[in-house]
Amino acid sequence: YTGLRLDAGGINSFEILKVTPKTKNLHLVPIDLTCENLTPIRKSAEAFPIEFDASDYGKIVVTGIEYKENEFEILYKKDGFTFFDPSFDVYDKNGSLIPVSVYEVNVNYDNNSYVMHCKGKAAPGQIQSIECLKSDVKLDFDREITINIR
Repeated sequence: YTGLRLDAGGINSFEILKVTPKTKNLHLVPIDLTCENLTPIRKSAEAFPIEFDASDYGKIVVTGIEYKENEFEILYKKDGFTFFDPSFDVYDKNGSLIPVSVYEVNVNYDNNSYVMHCKGKAAPGQIQSIECLKSDVKLDFDREITINIR
């Protein structure tokens, strides 16, 4: 984020979750935001888990789909660095897009899992494939900075 300057005076605040009290330092790696490609990857939703490469640095792992009244839930985890929350599209057996009107994500910090609530009708077994985007975002390791924790 261009407003967060590590080479200037000022105070920046971070909330770091799941860090042990023994942590001595953090490594901050700038993100190169010249991401130009978002590649859709579609996979079968007949068996779980389903792994999607979200970037060169991390994956989205779909662990299941649960069907509810007027919505369905996509259960997933993140493995490694993913720049943004996934944007899932789901398809029926004919390859037709199943419409979704609203997405809402809940995070379970205790087990590092996510639930994406998708407002739309889908009968159990109707979702035959799922699509996720892969970005070409790059981490700029040449400008990595180490911060000592006091």
